[in-house]
Amino acid sequence: MRLRPLLDKFMSQIKSKYLIIISICIFTGLPLIWSCCKAQWIHTLLSLVSYYCLAYILGHFFDSILITPKITIFAFLIMCCSFVFRFLIRHFFDGTVLYDRITVGYTQTISAFCIFLIFAFLFHDRKPIKIVTFISNISFEIYLIHYMFCVGPVRLFDLTPYWAFNCLIVLGVTIIIAFIINKISNSMIKRISRCKQ
Repeated sequence: MRLRPLLDKFMSQIKSKYLIIISICIFTGLPLIWSCCKAQWIHTLLSLVSYYCLAYILGHFFDSILITPKITIFAFLIMCCSFVFRFLIRHFFDGTVLYDRITVGYTQTISAFCIFLIFAFLFHDRKPIKIVTFISNISFEIYLIHYMFCVGPVRLFDLTPYWAFNCLIVLGVTIIIAFIINKISNSMIKRISRCKQ
């Protein structure tokens, strides 16, 4: 099931700033709760959905943010701090819940938001090329499934001894499967909407 229609409806009905702040706090804190799940796949899926909902809410107000050079530099510094923090936690706590389930998710989310800000500043007056539009259309599916090809039983990073080549394999497989899931999902949504009519 696609989350965006539900989130669209949710955001259209919320008028209070306090409810928006509460929603942001809830979706920020949920991955901590999901980190207690014994099954890795449950934690991974629920955490990704939580981060997606958080990003959607923040993105809803993104156009109202005036991205200045100072904000861009600040975002770059936060991103660097996030990477340093992640490497430090990995050095001392690799293989633990603190690193694998908490630090990785939060630092990725913070870094991704900062990278998004930086790119928004650098390319704010340029039209996207076709490949960017294509990836954008399947970005939700990429976001949900990419991690399972990095870790776990369907990990693809051990196929060859070359890390860079393995990254390309993961990227290619992720894009292909995300595209297929996107097509199936869109087809299901169209059928459901026809049935309702």
